[in-house]
Amino acid sequence: MFRPEERRYGARIRVLGTSGTASEAAPLWGNLCGMRRRRLVLGLAVTVVVAGAVFFYALPSLAAYGAVWRKLSLLSAWWMIGLLGVTAVDILTYAPPWLMALPKLRHARRS
Repeated sequence: MFRPEERRYGARIRVLGTSGTASEAAPLWGNLCGMRRRRLVLGLAVTVVVAGAVFFYALPSLAAYGAVWRKLSLLSAWWMIGLLGVTAVDILTYAPPWLMALPKLRHARRS
């Protein structure tokens, strides 16, 4: 049986382990967030093109990847750990504003 939130979001997925097998789980692609497959694939393609343009044209004009790699390779182990820690904290601070702005967005639930 579908959970109420699965029906509300239009996701057609059977929870494994309750009364189904993996072969009974319907794919999400056709009805993800109520979008048609064509629109979803088109949006994905546009996203890939824009991300590629940013990483291959815009960013190299600001700083060369080789120069950035040389600077990173000069860091000591402690500075690298600190940089990775600050990066992780920076990424984690994006979640609360998105959760407040988009009411249907939730943290991942454990099954």
